[in-house]
Amino acid sequence: MTKGYTYILECSDGSYYTGSTKDLELRLQQHQNGEGANHTRKHLPVKLVYFEEFDRIDDAFYREKQIQGWSRKKKEALINGDFDKLSHLSRNYTEYRKAASTSSASASATRSYNTTRPLSQEERSLSLSKGETKQRAELAEGKEGYKKTKIGWIPEEWELVKLGEKFEFKNGINADKSAYGTGVRFVNVMEVVNNNYITHNDIPGSLVVTKSQLMTYKVSRGDVLFNRTSEIPEEIGLTAVYLDDANPVFGGFVIRGTSKDNSLYELFKKDCFNSSILRKQIIVRGQGAVRANIGQKDLQSVLLPLPPLPEQQKIAQILSTWDKGIMSCELLISLGKKTHVFKNRRVEYR
Repeated sequence: MTKGYTYILECSDGSYYTGSTKDLELRLQQHQNGEGANHTRKHLPVKLVYFEEFDRIDDAFYREKQIQGWSRKKKEALINGDFDKLSHLSRNYTEYRKAASTSSASASATRSYNTTRPLSQEERSLSLSKGETKQRAELAEGKEGYKKTKIGWIPEEWELVKLGEKFEFKNGINADKSAYGTGVRFVNVMEVVNNNYITHNDIPGSLVVTKSQLMTYKVSRGDVLFNRTSEIPEEIGLTAVYLDDANPVFGGFVIRGTSKDNSLYELFKKDCFNSSILRKQIIVRGQGAVRANIGQKDLQSVLLPLPPLPEQQKIAQILSTWDKGIMSCELLISLGKKTHVFKNRRVEYR
């Protein structure tokens, strides 16, 4: 597959635009000529401030989606090479205790690792040049290896599925005030909003329940919990995946999604629901004048771009590495040489 680039442009109003392309030079020319994305048509790009090169265009696409979901401060940390700050700027930064391991079976998926770096001062000072020809532009952006879907272009080997095809949804338990404080662990909405995964020890609350209620409202490993209501539309439908074997119960402001099959890797679930592609769909489905609410039927209709399972595992591994902020680019290169896996699997999904 063709090489790809993920890039960040600084625009005239100070905003940032993140994109991916097969031909970086040509794409910059397109943006300068007003032939790029809607954002750069409205806000003239001034300079290229960051780029990453990948062996595969789909890797660049994954990374674009990751960076798009970041805050301005986190993007600037990346641009300036302040990699130690990245972990502290993520809403969902928590260290996963059991880092994803690399198996001999995955070692066959060998791909060379390219350089990722912030631009030098000289490179940053270069303004975008004029375009060449429309014919060449169409050739370079021909979406080779992609297919067009309702939510945009996705890699050909990916599926587009409704969440209702992959999950059974259920609202949580509502109880009297007297039932709180003892009993089994109880997942409240704050655990979901503040984390992208939860373990049993992360749950401070507890609730007295009957055996029947425990069976009905228990949370099992791999379940995805959705925030059902919020005063802030941007926080509606935020998710956390449960990664433990003990069974807590979950509250009425939370919706539980239980997988119908094994097509989603549990660590991939940590991030795929926080992608800009899904977040836009969820937010627009939120209803309510004072508080935004989302229901099971709303979630069932959300479309998820689903990579093959081996691809999910690679995506989850590299996202875990980036979120922890414990590896420099040099260490990533070294790790890639030793294991021959997840080379350049820089994704957002967040």
